[in-house]
Amino acid sequence: SWNDGAITTYTIELVVQYRSPIEGSGYSGATVGPIACGTPESLAPTKSPTAEPTPGPTGVPSASPTLKPTFDAPGVYLTSFKNRGDCGQEPRSCCAPFGPQFGTTNTGESVPNEGTGTIPSDNDIEVCDLYANNEVFELQESVGSETQEQFEFNLYPSGFDGQTDITVKIYAYGLINNTAFDDLSFAGNYVNDGLIPGIVTVGNRLQWGQDSRRRMMNDRRLLQNGTDQYENGNKLNIGVGFPGTENLLAGELWEGTVTIPEGSTKGYLDMNISLAELDCNEGDVDCTTLDDCTTQSIAFVIVATSCQNITQIQGECKPLYPSTQFFAIRRSEALCFIVFGVGNNEDELPDWF
Repeated sequence: SWNDGAITTYTIELVVQYRSPIEGSGYSGATVGPIACGTPESLAPTKSPTAEPTPGPTGVPSASPTLKPTFDAPGVYLTSFKNRGDCGQEPRSCCAPFGPQFGTTNTGESVPNEGTGTIPSDNDIEVCDLYANNEVFELQESVGSETQEQFEFNLYPSGFDGQTDITVKIYAYGLINNTAFDDLSFAGNYVNDGLIPGIVTVGNRLQWGQDSRRRMMNDRRLLQNGTDQYENGNKLNIGVGFPGTENLLAGELWEGTVTIPEGSTKGYLDMNISLAELDCNEGDVDCTTLDDCTTQSIAFVIVATSCQNITQIQGECKPLYPSTQFFAIRRSEALCFIVFGVGNNEDELPDWF
């Protein structure tokens, strides 16, 4: 039907016809209908042939940058020949805490990786080393001159530069034989228990399966440290001073602070060394000989015992490996020869003159 120009009702009638090709006649059946179709519906229109437009471009092509990277908690260590040994920038637990009391690894934590991600066996330890960071200062200067050396302290991790104060202690062992420095035999029982007078004691070190009743023995290998006849208190007449102390004598302890300023990664401690005459006056006993001069040193140990980052925003500051260094100061053999006039006879007149 038609209603205001629009079709409102749909009617379908079905008529069935059949023609036989053999008989040449056809048949018509009754009309079937009406057949209801229901309300016609059209398909939804297809989408736009192009993809949806992208949102307006952003100012940067990548996602928002991450926050400023955070560092591992800070630490300090002594610059040395090995420079943290094989630890590099490994976590601060590498070789720390450090000391011979921890057995074959010399540490209560981890030993360094070898670059393959594996941990060395106890038989492959050249890492948390008792001896590698030790140093000998050999004096070449003449009597009356002063020499200044520096101990350098570094901040960990790399890139961290907040102001840090380091508590440093130095113990003077006094006069030793040069050969005793190589194996640290002058330092009491240190190579077994890790104790240092006034610095590392049974009370403040970490126990690692050790007998806490073990006590620090007096050093039986220390030599006589001179009498009043020696200006600097030892037979080599070498004076060694640190800030606030002109000459640190055998058995004495120095304590001070080294500051690494903000914006820097290094701090320094100055050591002043002076030489005095080895003259032996009439009536003096136990005078220094050429053999004494060429075979003896005065020995010390320096330890970074604690540190504090002023901001403390990165966590507690701790000394890292290496924080302990033994060092010895001696006259060079050439200097001893000059002092005792060895090989300096070219100006003497011959016997026949």
